[in-house]
Amino acid sequence: MELTRFDRPLARGRVAFGDGFAVVGPVRAVDGDSVALDHEAVILARLAEEAFVEGADVVYAPVDAAAADRYEALGWTRAGELDP
Repeated sequence: MELTRFDRPLARGRVAFGDGFAVVGPVRAVDGDSVALDHEAVILARLAEEAFVEGADVVYAPVDAAAADRYEALGWTRAGELDP
């Protein structure tokens, strides 16, 4: 999934499917190092919608600890943490 503005790509994200679940990859900027928070929210919402339409009961978004609070602010639920 790609977010564009006036035919200029801004950010991208991916989704992979399993049996009844989906995993969304991190949202990445097309140019530059960071993705605007509103762009990230749009990409994540679209990926989650796609997962739901394809039959996923659960959608996972593995992210680093720095992004976890941001994802929670967008409505995601923290399911767990991995030790480094």
